Amino acid sequence: MIIIRGTGLTTLEEFTEYYKKHGMCKGDAFRRKNKYTEKQLKTKYEKYMRKHNEEGLSRDQEIREEVLRRDKDCRLFEVLTWQEKIEVAKANIDITGTDVAHIFNKSTYPHMRYDVNNVVLLCRTFHNRLDTYKHPITGKSICKADTERFWMRIVGTKMYDELKEKAKEGKQL
Repeated sequence: MIIIRGTGLTTLEEFTEYYKKHGMCKGDAFRRKNKYTEKQLKTKYEKYMRKHNEEGLSRDQEIREEVLRRDKDCRLFEVLTWQEKIEVAKANIDITGTDVAHIFNKSTYPHMRYDVNNVVLLCRTFHNRLDTYKHPITGKSICKADTERFWMRIVGTKMYDELKEKAKEGKQL
């Protein structure tokens, strides 16, 4: 029997009970206007079970857990100079709230979504700014090359070049 940690979902019947209680299935982003039929619920359950491991974690959650164990804190903050860290403090940037960030984004490079080397822990502000081509400390607009230089500082030039090559290969497939 598969036990899904934190959800108590072990069978189709329990999955169905959850749906009836909450008006949505585990993994749904919103409630539907029309209710699922029994056949649709069974299909949703099977899909949910394929996407989750025995502990109830999705592949995204597994990667997140692995990155949290590996990185512990914001990877960019760790490589900043003392002067840059002083600027972060003066700018009152909260480095405690962290996100897992994909170096090569999931939508453009779906083949790299689950590559743990492509995912790092960043504070939310740095993550949002790098994703929108802004300087992580000042928030001013920067070019793509400058953004790439920050990623190189975070993961190292060799790793960044390997990831970039893998990104190119996947786009050609």
